[in-house]
Amino acid sequence: MKGMGRAQLRAVVLLYATVTAVLFSCTKAAVRVNARDRLASFHGNVPRHIRYKRSTGSLADIFGLADGETFEIQAETTTAQGTKQLKLVEKYRGKDVFDTVVTLTTDGQTPLDAQGHFVQDIHKDVYRKAPSLKKNELFDILIRHFKDEKRVNDIGSRKLQRDFYVDDNGLAHRVAMLEYLIQNRYVQKRPTGIINIKTGEIIRAWDNLATCRSYMRGRVFGGNRKIGKIKYGISPTCLDLKQRRGMCFLENKHVKVVDMYNTELDYLTQTAKFYCFHRYGDRINGAYSPALDALYHGTIVGKMFEEWFDSKPLKKKMILRVHYSHLFTNAFWNGHNCSFGDGIPGVSYPFTSLDIIGHEIAHGITEQNSQLMYLGEAGAINEAFSDITGEMAELYADTIDWRVGYAIQVDGSMRYFDNRSLSHVSDYRDDMNTHDTSGIFNHVFYLLAHEYGLSPPDVYRVFLHANRMYWHPMTNFRTGACDVMLSAYDLGQPGEPFARAFTRVGIEPCDIEDHVHHLRHNNTMFNVTVSNTTMPVFGLEIPTWGDSVHINASSLQSDIYIRVYQNKWTEITDSTPTIAEGYDVVQYKLPLRYHNHKCLIQLSTKSPKPIKDVQIRGGYSCVSYYRTRNRQKNAYYLWDCHGIDVGPI
Repeated sequence: MKGMGRAQLRAVVLLYATVTAVLFSCTKAAVRVNARDRLASFHGNVPRHIRYKRSTGSLADIFGLADGETFEIQAETTTAQGTKQLKLVEKYRGKDVFDTVVTLTTDGQTPLDAQGHFVQDIHKDVYRKAPSLKKNELFDILIRHFKDEKRVNDIGSRKLQRDFYVDDNGLAHRVAMLEYLIQNRYVQKRPTGIINIKTGEIIRAWDNLATCRSYMRGRVFGGNRKIGKIKYGISPTCLDLKQRRGMCFLENKHVKVVDMYNTELDYLTQTAKFYCFHRYGDRINGAYSPALDALYHGTIVGKMFEEWFDSKPLKKKMILRVHYSHLFTNAFWNGHNCSFGDGIPGVSYPFTSLDIIGHEIAHGITEQNSQLMYLGEAGAINEAFSDITGEMAELYADTIDWRVGYAIQVDGSMRYFDNRSLSHVSDYRDDMNTHDTSGIFNHVFYLLAHEYGLSPPDVYRVFLHANRMYWHPMTNFRTGACDVMLSAYDLGQPGEPFARAFTRVGIEPCDIEDHVHHLRHNNTMFNVTVSNTTMPVFGLEIPTWGDSVHINASSLQSDIYIRVYQNKWTEITDSTPTIAEGYDVVQYKLPLRYHNHKCLIQLSTKSPKPIKDVQIRGGYSCVSYYRTRNRQKNAYYLWDCHGIDVGPI
């Protein structure tokens, strides 16, 4: 550098080295991997219709995991197509990698599809021996952030878990996921945060207290002045409770009711009880017995899940705490149990209506499955799922009113499922309350189960499947809607109404065609589920050497109707023309040679009860002679039609 002195040259070199070091330190090393792309690499270029049988082996083989990278199975289920699904969460060196979820679908032999993402090369961003803040220091940071320094003595139920977190720039950090709980007469909150354990930086923080926002026969009563007195102990409002030596306990296999006696004392855990030939005696604020209402309504939710969804809502028995605090106008899930206030005279009645109890229990369902964060778009979906669960509980008991909190509000309701509440993404803002923004997904459910005529339990089953198998902590409207679409396919529901409903609220439906399970040539799929509302769809791809198509479906319980379409799954309606259809067996000749033929196959039956022993087999006959200039296609033809393996090409 002509004309530059040594001192200046040293300064330039030092500046260059500093800038280079800074740029190098800011370069992201951790890589976010699309699970479907990695699965495609695992399969290679073998065409789907003749894909070789490959053992799933280990998850590390399928996804190319490196040392320290593992998957843990969080949930598993079987789809209407008879495939097996695994919900996988990523771990690195035994610790969770935040918000990394992969849903893997297999047919028992071959991995078919993968949704979601995971992270690799975390080790390039984090170091084993890096100094870290201690537990007390981390909690002090969170307490200061939420301005709770003067409430330290009220803090209980502290939780801390060390995880890995990848930020928006792709950099991996060692973090602590921590929360604490405050419950007293004046404050109810559950501060939660993600903190960098090296720097103390708060990456995300929110209040995770999931709230609602605003011998004995005919001897005991529930309800309130607005909805009227409910006489318990006679059909259909029979009370399911334990009895011992003339004492009645507000507990059964589904639920346990605890009376908080207008306090916030966590050590009150005993089951509420009363002499069976007397009334419970907790009449308050226009309600005749919030404790009995809680028992009855909690039992309704438990029975609904048992009968309609073949499961339990929560991993443990539901605990409902009534008469929480004094003049408390809310209800909440705190990570362990649900609490319900008695409301304020003239404003609200006690918060123990059926939809509110279903709503709070559903927050527990979400926390134990998808763990949707309680803020932003994820919080809106979280809150909507709870609202929807409350309406489903009303339907199980009697009928849906499409209103949230009508029975507890002195005037009106809290929210509505029609367009009286927020119902389009164009009206959404990040600073809005999740109770308001829940209206978007609420309205989707309303359109499907009310305007479009789908069975509400079937639609709810789709949302529940999305919560259990697809949604993850930072799910947004777009990915959440896509996950619902995937779930609708998995459970044999029609795609067109779901696509139409999401379009109505301003969310463009995603293309799930790659998720459609394609039958392998002349391979039988077993344990397919079919009913008059569960109509699974399969793909079938016929290569250029195909001559005619044959499809067989059978069951020991019922005839199975087969429809064959050349439309996308989201385009199929009752009026869509078929290219072939019939009971149990369908065959048709292909009109053209040397052009790939793709079709979708839909199964149905007249039975309203799901038939789970259905088998389906699809395939094609081959032309007698096939030869092209493409050596690879010639080799596939020989293997596919004549069983001749010519080896690597």
